Amino acid sequence: MVEDSGQAAEPTDATEDSVTALTGIALTALADAGVAYRLRKPFVAREVDIWLAPSSQGAADAALAAVGFHVYRAPGHRSHRFFLGLGGGGRWLKVDAKLEGDGPRLGRLASAVVRAVDRVRPASTRRLGPVVAILGPDGAGKGTVLEVLRREIPVGVRVIYHGRRRSKGGGSRRQAAAHARQAGELRESAFVLRNYLRGWRPLSATYIAAWRGDLVLCDRHPIEALAVRSPRPPIAGRLEQILARMLTPWPDAIVVLDAPAQTLFERKAEHRLEVLERWRLGYRSAFGSRTTVVSSAGPLFETVAAVSAVVWQALCDRRGWTSKARVP
Repeated sequence: MVEDSGQAAEPTDATEDSVTALTGIALTALADAGVAYRLRKPFVAREVDIWLAPSSQGAADAALAAVGFHVYRAPGHRSHRFFLGLGGGGRWLKVDAKLEGDGPRLGRLASAVVRAVDRVRPASTRRLGPVVAILGPDGAGKGTVLEVLRREIPVGVRVIYHGRRRSKGGGSRRQAAAHARQAGELRESAFVLRNYLRGWRPLSATYIAAWRGDLVLCDRHPIEALAVRSPRPPIAGRLEQILARMLTPWPDAIVVLDAPAQTLFERKAEHRLEVLERWRLGYRSAFGSRTTVVSSAGPLFETVAAVSAVVWQALCDRRGWTSKARVP
């Protein structure tokens, strides 16, 4: 479900212009380096598809690297070479170079088996997929930003929800607080431990996808317990903090979406202004140096561009790319 942030998710003409400019930079770099290529299909969204001779592979790598593109290794595409770049305004572009005549020709069944095996095996002996958590109070725009990023990033992206699903009978935070006051320390500690163990299901899916090479975006994360502290008895509250801080794998990068409490209230009027303000301060200070606070109060494209820059840097760090490599 996409969270209503009050921001329009449609691309603007400026967005499309920047993608067109990014495409021109990539193709001009190949032409200037004397790399022969042919377009395979019309330009679609954030991807350019070309034919490339295997003998031109090294020259293409150097030409595109010079203008800020990286070779992007992905499972399941043996005869393709991908190049990924991020340009102005956080616009992504993938150049998909299919190598002409590359590799032996297999039967249809054998090819399908090879592709299926390639898609599930890790892209490397080390984890290449970054894990980025998108956090923030209710109404900050997490769902909207994640939906746009899912469309904008032209490589394998997984968005995994780490929050607790609401039961059919509803249940508010006030009810949870009343339950916490009534429950004993032992019972409430057992409740915290049960929630922690349940959280390992999405965490497992997150790191399986990341080890396969996907870029993983987390909608919420168990470490949010450090920012929004539930009204629990002392021992249970301390247990929840220890589990979140010490026994939960932390993401590679954390983005906190932030907006004034009044804005959050207008978007999603489920909590009092003073509660929203307290949560804002908690999110901004709970996670230390890994946190990038991004305003979601302005235009959506500005928010997405800022988050894209964080995701790109996490990808560069995981893949061992130089952070310099951003397309002008």
